[in-house]
Amino acid sequence: MVYPSGLGGHANGAVSFYLGKRCSTFTTSVGIDDEVGDRGQVHFEVWGDGARLSQADATGAGGAVAINTSTSNLDVLELRLDTAGDANYDHADWLNPEITCS
Repeated sequence: MVYPSGLGGHANGAVSFYLGKRCSTFTTSVGIDDEVGDRGQVHFEVWGDGARLSQADATGAGGAVAINTSTSNLDVLELRLDTAGDANYDHADWLNPEITCS
């Protein structure tokens, strides 16, 4: 399946966003990039102000997994990618990520 937007990376990796306590939710689906076929395995984690808020695992053989997380009163949102085995083919995608803010 092709998604209209996304944020890609390779495990192990992370990206942070400053929210300034002005946002309420983060929604996305996560999965392994099609370019690696049925290979790859990644552990996705959503962190806020140093605490893990949610997590999901994805494999190249499986479909996308939905994540919906509250971000109320958070200064910093961090998206982390970790290998769930070896680091081969771990091309990970945050699909249609959306942060809802006021």
